[in-house]
Amino acid sequence: MRRLILLDNFRPPEYRFLYEFTGLLSPNAMASAKLLHEEGVHLPSHQMKGTSMKRKLLVAMASVALTVVSIPLLASPAQAFSNHSEVYLPSTNIRLQANAWSPTRISGGRFDWATSSKATVNGGRKAIQSIKNTATLRAEGINVTVSNSGASGGTGLSSSTSLSWTNTNSWISDLSGRGGYTGLVYRVTVNSAAFGVHQGVKKSVDVWSW
Repeated sequence: MRRLILLDNFRPPEYRFLYEFTGLLSPNAMASAKLLHEEGVHLPSHQMKGTSMKRKLLVAMASVALTVVSIPLLASPAQAFSNHSEVYLPSTNIRLQANAWSPTRISGGRFDWATSSKATVNGGRKAIQSIKNTATLRAEGINVTVSNSGASGGTGLSSSTSLSWTNTNSWISDLSGRGGYTGLVYRVTVNSAAFGVHQGVKKSVDVWSW
């Protein structure tokens, strides 16, 4: 019975992470990878000793992983991860809240996101001296890079980039945009960090969208 080359015959470092990554996929993904091997990547053992052939196998397997990962990540604006966290400004009844939103599904190298910092008292808006929001966008996967408004993070297993805005004499500071990504991305998430200052006291709180 034929076995998937990646699972049994080769376990050098350049394959190990790809194997672990495909292990995150559904049974259909693994079945697709096996089909690729049985149909077109079943190479004689003496050919597999060459570096170029190993690279071709790696590229082929990465292509399968990318195709299958992209299927469940099709864009769906109605679905999103959202989260919030809050603290009190010291010695006051003012609540400082951080909010983050990111899509549950991505495709086409783009994704929408939003963050905000809010100050409230008993559920109502409360203007404070200074309120700041910092948004951090992060992508995870293989050889990934995340970007937003011309700024981009490094390239690797994880990539992140940040931006911030400070509002004065207001109850809110919010940010939103459309981020970009390249590489084999399996997750994007957003962090919202709130920082508030009022009558000599200050406090911060942050939260990830998921």
